[in-house]
Amino acid sequence: MPVQPSFFRAPRRWALALLLGAAAGLAPAAPLRVCMTDVPHAPWRLPDADGRVREAGLDFRLLREFERLGGWQVEVQLRPGKRCLLDLQHGMSDATVGLSHNSERADLFVYPLRQGQPDARLALRFDSYSLYRLPRTELHWDGLQLVLPKGGAILSQPGHTSSLFLRERGVAVDERLRSAEALLRAVLAGEAALAALHTTEAESLRAQHPELAGLVQVQPRLIQKPYFVVFSKAFAQRHPNQLGALWQQFQRAAQFPDYQRAAQEGAVQGAP
Repeated sequence: MPVQPSFFRAPRRWALALLLGAAAGLAPAAPLRVCMTDVPHAPWRLPDADGRVREAGLDFRLLREFERLGGWQVEVQLRPGKRCLLDLQHGMSDATVGLSHNSERADLFVYPLRQGQPDARLALRFDSYSLYRLPRTELHWDGLQLVLPKGGAILSQPGHTSSLFLRERGVAVDERLRSAEALLRAVLAGEAALAALHTTEAESLRAQHPELAGLVQVQPRLIQKPYFVVFSKAFAQRHPNQLGALWQQFQRAAQFPDYQRAAQEGAVQGAP
């Protein structure tokens, strides 16, 4: 069973809201079901001592602050990344936090748009993907064309936009590993030629584990992306007049200092 953090399941103010709503003869709004991947991604999702993601990290604090601003209860659904996207696609989840835009997702989910394009003004944060290799690995990447050793494939985390970016360029992708650290260690062990990872997370891991510093970060960066709160089409159809206010409320919720500091650091590290 997926773990749902207890502080989202029954906030005291919502227990009071239920009583007040019942007394007034009004049905309370259904909770906002937010699906989040259960793979750690510092500083947004942090593991507990046993390595599992539950309720630690800046994205969980963001959701608490969103609740504090009022109007919605949040129900967190922790899932593997691909399952999260499937649940969002099929209306089993209402939203997810920190999702980038690509051509496939544009047809499946609801992003904040401006003149038909994702509105970066409503992004929660920015980051990039970079390629990591052993010093002896030969490849050509000039920001436009990527040429690998014959038969080579690039490790990428399941469901990440880096996978589609690479496949669109005719590159073989291997999604058998879930965590960023596992991808880096596979490259270090010579089990794969390259890994495509979020730059901020990979650089954080390389700073924590000196042996990983022996890997080379390929320049230029693979791709830079803004990351959004994204809604399911089913939720958007039920609440068409509330989406703008919800994106604005998430923007206000993200203004606490630790989130802004991490977002700024990510924008700097993620810059091309």
